[in-house]
Amino acid sequence: MPRNVIFSRAGSVERESQADYKVVGRSALELKDGSVFADPLFVDAARGDYRFREGSPALKLGIEPLDLDRARVPASGSSAR
Repeated sequence: MPRNVIFSRAGSVERESQADYKVVGRSALELKDGSVFADPLFVDAARGDYRFREGSPALKLGIEPLDLDRARVPASGSSAR
């Protein structure tokens, strides 16, 4: 998928090579198609607020925020919006 924001608090992202369900090698993940390594700048991820703050690289890439209220499964007996 093109134009993604990839982030890790560890500071790097690795790709694993596997054979027979065992890791046989690791290498740095290479970015393609306009993706970037960057903090997505969520408003407050610790509290579940995944809206993008102003200046987020996600917004610069044209990634539209998800409406998480619409993504939830309605409780039993409730009607969907």
